Amino acid sequence: MTFTEIPVPHGDTHDLWINPQNKNLMIIGDDGGAQVSLNRGRTWSTYFNQPTAELYDVITDAAFPYRVYSAQQDNTTISVPSWSSSNTVHPFQDYAYASGCETGPVALDPKNPEVIWGGCYGGAINRWDTRTDERRNVVAYPELQLGQAAKDLQYRFQWVAPILVSRHDANVVYHGAQYVLRTRDGGTTWERISPDLTTQTKAHLEASGGPINNDITGVEIFNTVFALAEDRAYASVLWAGTDDGRVHVTRDAGRT
Repeated sequence: MTFTEIPVPHGDTHDLWINPQNKNLMIIGDDGGAQVSLNRGRTWSTYFNQPTAELYDVITDAAFPYRVYSAQQDNTTISVPSWSSSNTVHPFQDYAYASGCETGPVALDPKNPEVIWGGCYGGAINRWDTRTDERRNVVAYPELQLGQAAKDLQYRFQWVAPILVSRHDANVVYHGAQYVLRTRDGGTTWERISPDLTTQTKAHLEASGGPINNDITGVEIFNTVFALAEDRAYASVLWAGTDDGRVHVTRDAGRT
């Protein structure tokens, strides 16, 4: 048996359909949408002819026109204007990278969106100052999360671990592991401001996958802080929600 490699437009293909009456006609579905081949895979239609994206989160800034920021599965983060004067079908000149990678999330101060925090795998964050183009990767603790059992990790970060820039002080940034973490110096140092807020269920902290190999994406990490929200009026009030069903609130900036 022999195989021939067929190049496809996108790198993460999920589905393939072949017309049973005409095997030259094929359709693939992937993280870029869907593409059609009329000649058994020699050429494919473009994925730029459809407004397709898998978005994990959406935030906006307070500019005019305001911009929308999100993380796209397999297609990096993105920033787009809420409206554009570009008289084109594909106004790519208005699109922009938004820091981090496909997982995100994207976080910023809505009033001063020049500094963008973008998440990536295993709790890594890319801090990008768009004014100076300074880019710095920061992480609370240097460890490789992929393929590890959650019980062996110093910090359990979910695939889309939440990042929150304080609306009251843009120098204060929160990050969610099993703890709530806080930095005041651009990510150089981090402090825990909470205990483990999850159920710490032992069965959920074992390695996922097997028996040949473990899951190695980071999506399988459980018992984590999955959402963070700050009170609009009081900087000392912060909520944290976990992926195992708990909601916590602090009214004194994390002391209790």
